[in-house]
Amino acid sequence: MSSGLLEWLKGRREAKIITMLRDHARKVYDCVLELEKVIKLFSDGKISEAKLGIKRISEIESEADSIRKRIMTLLTEGTLSSAYREDLAHLTKRLDSVANFANAAARRLSLLDENIIISDAEFKKKILKMMEDVVKCVGKMYEMVIRLGKEPVERIIEYADAVDRLEHVVDESHMDVRRYLVKMSWDQLKTPFNAITLHTFIECIESIADFSEDTAEFVRIVAIKVR
Repeated sequence: MSSGLLEWLKGRREAKIITMLRDHARKVYDCVLELEKVIKLFSDGKISEAKLGIKRISEIESEADSIRKRIMTLLTEGTLSSAYREDLAHLTKRLDSVANFANAAARRLSLLDENIIISDAEFKKKILKMMEDVVKCVGKMYEMVIRLGKEPVERIIEYADAVDRLEHVVDESHMDVRRYLVKMSWDQLKTPFNAITLHTFIECIESIADFSEDTAEFVRIVAIKVR
């Protein structure tokens, strides 16, 4: 992708866009890394620290959103062709969705009865495994984005393939968590609200990987297009 993308980004304003895109990807990745920390804190019963982490996720997601808005503004002012502008706009929006779901998962976690996770060692193990897989998936997607314009098309496509494989790993761990969830007793869940919130929390985590794959697949298409 490097030759095609570098051809797009000759102007000063366009160079700024790609720098901001990498900054945006970093913020998105930071949201997901912070979510993993929060879930570990929560599962260890460190609720006060976890709540501070949830606040940090919201702040990082807001910073990512601000970068996205600046990128969109620059795209309207630049000299890129409409097709390339549209590609970069779609890529930015897909990245932003990853951060949005990380923030959504953190918010759901803040609403849960803390004992649901703390008191169940097996569930704790499964949810942490799923989050670990999600971090690997997002991390590979992040590597792919920051290398746009720096590495050949073939290498970018390899990154996209790796994201796809990691997303399938997340699918497996996601189903493992869901299978365990349906076996939880009402004594543990206590209320329908807890059951619904826990389910939504799990789905938000899974959506992080889904949108990482979606982002990678979009980059693959763009890379092939400019090859």
